[in-house]
Amino acid sequence: MKAKCYYCNKELTEKTIKRHMKNCSEIERKIEELSSIDKKQRNQFIIAIKYKYNGDEYCIYLSIDENLSLIHIDQFMRDIWLECCGHLSAFKIGGRFYQDYSMNTKLKDILAVNEKFEYEYDFGSTTYLTLEVVNIIKVPNSFSQIEIIARNHEVNHLCEICGTKAEYFNYENDQWLCKKCIDKDNDMISKFDYCNSPRDGVCCYEGHKKDENTYLPGNCKKYKISKKKLKSPENNGDTFLYEDEFFEQLSDVEYAFDDLISKSKGIVNNTFNKAIYSFDIKELINNLSKENIYDIAKYLGMTKISSLNKSKLIEKLIDEYEILIEERMSLFDEERYKLLKSYADNNGVKMLNQVDESTAYKLGYFLQSGMLFSSVKDEELVVLMPEIVQKLVKEKNNIQYRSMIKANSEIVNIYRGMNKAYGLLKLKDIKEIFKNYAPYKEGEKHLDNNSSYEEKIEELITNAQDYYREYEIQGMFFINCFIDNWVDLLREIEQKTDVDYAMISKEELLCMAKANYIYDANFGDTFFKEFISMFNMEIEILEGLMESLYLEIQENEFEDVINEILEQLEDDSRDIKEFMITSVGKFLKSIRLWRFKGASINENKIDVINDKKTTRRNDLCSCGSGKKYKDCCARDGNVIKLF
Repeated sequence: MKAKCYYCNKELTEKTIKRHMKNCSEIERKIEELSSIDKKQRNQFIIAIKYKYNGDEYCIYLSIDENLSLIHIDQFMRDIWLECCGHLSAFKIGGRFYQDYSMNTKLKDILAVNEKFEYEYDFGSTTYLTLEVVNIIKVPNSFSQIEIIARNHEVNHLCEICGTKAEYFNYENDQWLCKKCIDKDNDMISKFDYCNSPRDGVCCYEGHKKDENTYLPGNCKKYKISKKKLKSPENNGDTFLYEDEFFEQLSDVEYAFDDLISKSKGIVNNTFNKAIYSFDIKELINNLSKENIYDIAKYLGMTKISSLNKSKLIEKLIDEYEILIEERMSLFDEERYKLLKSYADNNGVKMLNQVDESTAYKLGYFLQSGMLFSSVKDEELVVLMPEIVQKLVKEKNNIQYRSMIKANSEIVNIYRGMNKAYGLLKLKDIKEIFKNYAPYKEGEKHLDNNSSYEEKIEELITNAQDYYREYEIQGMFFINCFIDNWVDLLREIEQKTDVDYAMISKEELLCMAKANYIYDANFGDTFFKEFISMFNMEIEILEGLMESLYLEIQENEFEDVINEILEQLEDDSRDIKEFMITSVGKFLKSIRLWRFKGASINENKIDVINDKKTTRRNDLCSCGSGKKYKDCCARDGNVIKLF
């Protein structure tokens, strides 16, 4: 990555940018100059913002007043990197999500130096960012409240056909192309005049260099704090305004759900009043824009549709709709069928206030595939199911289908457990590990004639990605969404050629798939009870602490995590410090680590870091039993050899 400091114009790289932005002489000179006439001071955060899955390509450094709120960072990123259709967004800080009203939390109340946190924009085609507070500096009150102080240079994409510079993006094939290689009759190809955002090529985003002008160093834009949601003023004034009426009428659940519904409705302003109330699939589809019809068709697997006009596209989608939905339902697990069935059992419609907050974001999966649609009835926001889908859901309520989705559920949940345990896996390794469990042994009859067991696994876990939103697929790699830089993790893992993937029982993987695994596992439950007995702490805070520790130990050495905790307990008693070392230590050492290929620190001491000669399957077992290794300790499931 090559970047530029916006104060001194120095050329920077990935290795030098962080150090420079903490010590730029021009920033220091500007602060001194303003301080000579403005004696009042405040703190200013310096925050690095990167694309989660390719942090060495996109990077922005932001300088922001500590008295501002998360909502101001949100607006900054929308203005420069992200905004396309007014999608929803959320921060995750210390295991807690901040969106809507909670984004009004002041930065000084929640952030500190070296704090790392995450951000998501658009809960359908999500763009994931990571942020880090790299420094806090003293500035005079007259210093700009928000500045962009460094940014990577414009990204030059190469044509994926001939290798020359690309200016166009093919949304149908997710492909960058040059002018010579484009199909001029394909209306799903767009030209990009400026490429410098991780959002390029997603939804209908189009960025411009001028988008950053408002935030350049020395700007005089002022911001006010409010308890209301922030929005950009249409008059381009110097002060941001706040929107009142919409948020007073909708609950947090309704607003969170609004973005998901827009995925199938094509209403860019996130409202429902243009939707049609009907259970007829023809009427529902005809009411959509061509872009949204295309999105649904593509999501359902239709091909050769980019050259069709709207009427032909509608005709083709309606003609194939029932078959496509039935094919999609063959990949369901029990949870998805149960959720969809709840709509069919309710005459195909639910008021938005009936939607449970914990499952609202999952409905985006059904909206993207055109199984559910948004609408308005009697001025109430509703979600409805086309009559043809209701019929299919009810027909599937039989022993044969229930048996199939039960088997599907086991495959999906075993992989979800793998995702938490291993973090990063190649598809071929996933298939290899699955051979140890063979959940389809009793369900071979559910496999299609032309579909192998391994192909079925790939289909199921690929399709479940958009529903559970716990992992991303990048080519051959399946990546846990909590991994900040999967490329670095991959390098670390691939260096361990003598380390085996930890063998984990099917029962444990199924438990790991559950949302509350970290609390319900024996080591988590023990830690939870010990902490509650020692400290007067709210359950939500303790759960957030456990989640933070879980992620900290994934990225840092055990001693570093413990030392950081002890530094924060500098003034506490010796008993408390010893308790923390013991209790936190046991908890951390029991967590399965991605860099150890799923082994915990406790297991790694025995099975991974041991540099003695590798015991082969037919060698005598080192435990002294006199049996062959394959019939002794290997049989109990300590390791899987994949290399």
